[in-house]
Amino acid sequence: MEVYDARLARDIEERADMALTMRQGITGNQFSLRLQPIIDIATKEPVGAEALLRWNRPGIGEVGPNDFIPIAERTGVILDLDAWVLEQSVGILREWQQHPLTTGLRMAVNISGRNIVDGSLSPLLARLCERAEVDPSLIDLEITETHLVADVARASSVVDDLRRQGIKVAIDDFGTGYSSMSYLHQLTVDTLKIDQVFINGICDSDLDRTIVELLLRLGDSLGLKVVAEGVDSEDKLIELARMGCPMAQGFYIARPMSIADATVWLRQQVTLASLL
Repeated sequence: MEVYDARLARDIEERADMALTMRQGITGNQFSLRLQPIIDIATKEPVGAEALLRWNRPGIGEVGPNDFIPIAERTGVILDLDAWVLEQSVGILREWQQHPLTTGLRMAVNISGRNIVDGSLSPLLARLCERAEVDPSLIDLEITETHLVADVARASSVVDDLRRQGIKVAIDDFGTGYSSMSYLHQLTVDTLKIDQVFINGICDSDLDRTIVELLLRLGDSLGLKVVAEGVDSEDKLIELARMGCPMAQGFYIARPMSIADATVWLRQQVTLASLL
């Protein structure tokens, strides 16, 4: 029992230290965004990008979200991180709106399950968009379905409020959780993002190909947009085009980039697409 208590106390202390370090990181400009473009498969024209959070931790270097988001979720720091990401993303959209080649491009932002049931999310976004004079309909909030289990009823209310503002809502990693169809029944969303685990096998697995085709048909029947995630080869992009998948993102299309590099890439690709 004493060993267990000591281990528990140590875990609690380590989480508290990590939470404090992350909060200091927010105020100390240690966090940054990488943007991964999303394209229209048929035209190859960019439709926007997904904002991906990175932590430039002193003495360690760039840390990916898998290494700190779980602790941020458990300690509540995720609410502050999400607010920071949203503020930065709205700022990027403001810059994009001022250039003819990037005006109208969208920004996809991952939101924690804790935030989607928090009463401050909707008014926060309203304030950010109003202050930056950004059209809320250019924002896609991505909710990972496994984060919704705790309180779907509350999440549904928040989602409806966000959509009334014009903000679009996507279910990320669709198909990987236990309640995919249940969420479609209970939540009013705009987009399904097919998880990479299914995209990986579409060229050599009849099962994965069938699953993706069914998800595409489901999205089409419900009037939802569909994005394929994790497209890392030309063969997969060609197969998705054959299936009629509307949008895609992944390393074959473009790796996550700095905001400046992504903005240049997007403008170049918009120009190229206009010449085709």
